[in-house]
Amino acid sequence: MDEAQRICTHVGMINKGKIIFSGPISQILEAFTEKWIVEAEVEKVTEEVVSAIKRLDYVEDVKVDGNKLMILLKEKKDLRGEISSEIFKHRGVLLGLSLQKATLEDAYLQALKGGE
Repeated sequence: MDEAQRICTHVGMINKGKIIFSGPISQILEAFTEKWIVEAEVEKVTEEVVSAIKRLDYVEDVKVDGNKLMILLKEKKDLRGEISSEIFKHRGVLLGLSLQKATLEDAYLQALKGGE
């Protein structure tokens, strides 16, 4: 599915002989994925920064992996600007910030769960 996501603009999904979706990849990712993750790489993870991020209304959870914060958002919205501001506000040094949306495979598996 990785190849399809890289080269196709539209896809169709079939489950048990029935088309469950046909359209642009961007629409399927929006329709069948629940949440997005922001990965923030910081110079040093501090409890102050982690606590501040966890308190944000739009954050569901924060996981720490080395010097990276994996921030699970409650909604499908690009909130990198707000998150970077919060990190800076609490004296964090931000090295990188990326938005991780679901893959086509993630969306397909989610679509199959809904069709059972």
